Amino acid sequence: MPPGNCCPIFECRQGCVVNETYYAPGAAVPSGPCEECTCSASSPSRPHHLAVTCQPVICDTYCPLGYKYTVEPGQCCGTCKAAACVVTVGDNITHVLHEGEHWNPPGDNCTVYTCEKHADQFIQVIKEASCPAFNHDECDPDDIRLSDDGCCLVCRRAPKLCMKYNTTTVINYNGCVSPAPVEITYCEGSCDAYSRYSQTTNTMVHKCSCCQEIKTSKRKVTLMCSDGTSLDHSYTYVEKCSCVDAECVTQGNTQQETQQIKTSQEQANVKN
Repeated sequence: MPPGNCCPIFECRQGCVVNETYYAPGAAVPSGPCEECTCSASSPSRPHHLAVTCQPVICDTYCPLGYKYTVEPGQCCGTCKAAACVVTVGDNITHVLHEGEHWNPPGDNCTVYTCEKHADQFIQVIKEASCPAFNHDECDPDDIRLSDDGCCLVCRRAPKLCMKYNTTTVINYNGCVSPAPVEITYCEGSCDAYSRYSQTTNTMVHKCSCCQEIKTSKRKVTLMCSDGTSLDHSYTYVEKCSCVDAECVTQGNTQQETQQIKTSQEQANVKN
């Protein structure tokens, strides 16, 4: 105590005391992870009355394309972590591609983008298909198709069902011809046929059927002959076609028949 002073001098400092710790005005006060606390005036009307005031922490949850906002345990705010591939094509096409997905750019079926994950990284993989040479002149226009992936032109002849077809032709019989083309009908197309193994019989089971006429009629036409005479001629007109069961000749039978023919020919040669 300085000489001449009879009482001790105390200095009063404004601030906040939390857990027996003094915090000056404006100082940050430790708190939970999701709030920010400071030592400040309790209200505008009481500027000299200091207290601890807290505000919740506002987290920025925005993440760019291909990233996902993720909160770690014990943390208030999360971070953006990679979650997919971002494919950019040209100047204005952006597509988010998740792991294992496939994507074709609009109008380009020959380029396939996939997304693979390696460790914590997502990597885009580009696969470009190459088309085999295709000659339009060697394929009927009706048989030109796109491949299954929609990338290449292929010649794929679709099987025709068994149906009746019409055509017109000039009939020529023994030198006599029809004065004009006449309508001729015929059957053409594919029918059910297969060869498959049967567990029940332990053999190959065959099924054959032929596209043929099941209803016909006779039509007549007058033919003009070269000697100036005429000839009444009738021809078969197909009214209806269908698949008709037929007998399948197995490979074993064919070989046996071929052997029989060879044997007959050899015997004939011996006799001669």
